[in-house]
Amino acid sequence: MKETTHVPVGPPAQLRAPGNRDNYETNPEDPDGLICKTCKSQIMAVQVHHPIWDGPFPMSGSGRVHITLAPYCPQCEYAPSERGSPIKC
Repeated sequence: MKETTHVPVGPPAQLRAPGNRDNYETNPEDPDGLICKTCKSQIMAVQVHHPIWDGPFPMSGSGRVHITLAPYCPQCEYAPSERGSPIKC
């Protein structure tokens, strides 16, 4: 996998929201990867950490975390937050 570093161009207001898979397509050079349909940049991903609130009190838990991947185009989209919403049990 080729490492690329991109800096989004323009103010954040001009960047689209991340994660819409309609904006991505399969990378012909790497069938396991995705590229942006608009700018052809490699799609990156951020690990999003969702705390699990399973304790006896509100907003308390055992310290467990559920991790998901959030894709985004580093040129056209802003990077998603690593802080996910809590999972309430």
